[in-house]
Amino acid sequence: METGKKFFEQAYKFGNKRIEMGLGWPIKGVGDELKEFSKTIKKYISNGKVLDLGCGEGRISIFFAQNGFEAYAIDFAKGAINRAKKFAEDAKVSDKINFKISNVLALPYADEFFDVIVDWSVFDHIEPKNWDLYLKNVLRVLKPGGFYTLSVFSVNTPMLDKKWYYSGDAYFHFFTEDDIRKTFGNYFEIINIQEKLKTQPPPTFMFYHVLMRKK
Repeated sequence: METGKKFFEQAYKFGNKRIEMGLGWPIKGVGDELKEFSKTIKKYISNGKVLDLGCGEGRISIFFAQNGFEAYAIDFAKGAINRAKKFAEDAKVSDKINFKISNVLALPYADEFFDVIVDWSVFDHIEPKNWDLYLKNVLRVLKPGGFYTLSVFSVNTPMLDKKWYYSGDAYFHFFTEDDIRKTFGNYFEIINIQEKLKTQPPPTFMFYHVLMRKK
């Protein structure tokens, strides 16, 4: 089984109650950081194909579909995809999003298919031994000049005493800004990098939010 699949499948079985259980990534809506990044992206492309990696309950795919993009969304957790489809129907954008149960390490899309790829806290759950494979997949399906947005845990997260750990079968990795630049800088122009604290919903984490463009 893929690393973390059991952890996330269980989380989505709790539905909205997972928030009060401390499994606190957002269910609906997007933050100001992604809204800001999307405004920058729309200066160059007003529509196109966007891939939402590890889409969860579909909040990012729904946002892009509502803003003129053709969205594709993948997650390896069946429960996440089922909830995402329901939320897309509620938002009346289900016809603008292609949901698929799949793994980010084996993207089922043609070369240079996407104008935008969004990874909002997926890479930080991938074990380092698979980083090269992840990058190979992302670079293959993203068009030259395409945009890539990344959100990952920061080492400046309060009370953190190590750069990585496991919770059940799920892996958590925490990055410095230098880590990000070294990992992605050879392949992408880094346009904007921000470090922000997320307190709601709990638990509290510090994140790096990054907007990049494929060289």
